[in-house]
Amino acid sequence: MHRKIVATGILLTGLLVAMPVLAQDYVWTTERPDGHAPAGVKADFTLPAGGLYVGYRYSAEKFRGTLIGTQEVSGAEVLDFFSVAPLEHDRWTGELDVRFGFGLATVEFTVPWVRNQMLNETDLGFFESSSQFIGDLSFRGLFDVLEQDDLRCREAPAPRTSWPAERSRCRTSLPPSEPRSTP
Repeated sequence: MHRKIVATGILLTGLLVAMPVLAQDYVWTTERPDGHAPAGVKADFTLPAGGLYVGYRYSAEKFRGTLIGTQEVSGAEVLDFFSVAPLEHDRWTGELDVRFGFGLATVEFTVPWVRNQMLNETDLGFFESSSQFIGDLSFRGLFDVLEQDDLRCREAPAPRTSWPAERSRCRTSLPPSEPRSTP
């Protein structure tokens, strides 16, 4: 039994030592399909000096009904606990992203916008609301800390600088109602 344990240990040690020898022999570059982070990750690479990147992200979401966990809840059941029950919510978002490379650093400027439309229910009836605004403008940098052979280290220092944009044009199709009194 003791021999089997020692033999297994020697075999595993030999496999661990041989692994680097059996590894692929290639040079990794950012031009490869796996050279960038997934779509939801931003600022994952630096640009060469004078390089310009302009990108636009767009998403549309549609929400219908109300769920508690996975159970659908009617508007009347929601109104037992809240004064407004959301029935439909449509959201469109976009983000303009401009980056410029300075060699060892890349700076990024981002301008987001959001548009919402909602259909809600109250005890008195239905109403629609909508809003559209430009979000907070942001400016950030990505710096090369180390680039040696296949090892790359980049740093995006925090906090990022952002400027709040004015929220505007929020409207509703019904006149404001009198506030509800609470017992």
